[in-house]
Order: sequence, then C-alpha cells, then structure tokens
Amino acid sequence: MPKPPAADAFDAAMLARMGALLTPPVRPITAQAIDEIKEFHIARLALVKDRTAAKNREHACRSPLLKRHATQRLAQIDRQIAAIDTALKARLRSEPELLVRFEILVSIPGIGALTAFTMLIEIPELGQLDNKQVPASPAWHPSPATADSTAAAAISAAAAPSCAKHSTCPPSLQPDTSPT
Repeated sequence: MPKPPAADAFDAAMLARMGALLTPPVRPITAQAIDEIKEFHIARLALVKDRTAAKNREHACRSPLLKRHATQRLAQIDRQIAAIDTALKARLRSEPELLVRFEILVSIPGIGALTAFTMLIEIPELGQLDNKQVPASPAWHPSPATADSTAAAAISAAAAPSCAKHSTCPPSLQPDTSPT
C-alpha cells in the first residue's frame, strides 16, 4: 500500500491531535427533535409547491367541475400546511434551547420563521459558536448555489455578536481585542 503524501500525513496528525485535545460540547437538543422538525419542514415545502401547481391548474381550468376540484384541492393543501405549522411550533416549544435559538433568529430583520427553521435544521451548531469559531463553520462559507447574504449575516449575528468598534465586520475580519 502506498504511503500517503506528506500533506495528508500532516493533516491526519493535526486532526488526531485536535481530537485528543478538544472535548465536543454537550448538546441538549436531540437529533430526533431536529429530524422531526426537518421532516415537517420538507413536507411543508412540498405542499407549497403543490399549492403553486394547483393554483396554476385552477387558472387554466374552464370546466366548472375541474375548477371546483382545484378549489377543493387548494383548501385541502392550506389545511395541511396549517396543520404542519401547528406541529412545527409544538415541536419547537418542546425543546426550550431550540426555541430560544429560533426566537433570536426571527428577531433579526429579514429572517422569517421559515428561514429560521431552515437555519436550525441545516446549522445545528448555531448559537454555540464564538467569534473565532464562526469563520471556520461550513455555514459561513456557503456554496455558490446556496449563497444567501441575508442568511450569512444572520448566522454571524446569531452565532456571535460583532465587536462594537467594527460592527459591520464579519467575525473573521474583526480585530482580536483579547488581553495578551
């Protein structure tokens, strides 16, 4: 078996040392809670797509029977979305720490409930990072396909407060003001 290149060996040694020195934080939020919220969220997104398609079909219908069916389907979809919203809120209330994170996110201008749910699902470490950890988070470096400046700003604001002197700087560019 060929030996790994020097860079791979160095990376492996650094990762092993880091794992030995760092203790992962205790996470009181259960993976089950995030999984359930994610399942509700995905189902809700699918229903929104269904609603859009049903509205388009309703506008194209000329037959009174088909128009009535489209109207009934739209009402059904709206009831299902409302039921999912109720279940999402109930699940969120059952996890106090998750509820606090959600409330912080929705307090940020431009972040609504759906964006907050998406952020909680996709970035479970949100709210547990400090200024030095935020730039290293994968959420801080979204792929070009999913880049969203509002979400990046919200991640920064929710994860770690910016310094008073450079309030518009991302945490990675803020000066280190810790005493030496």
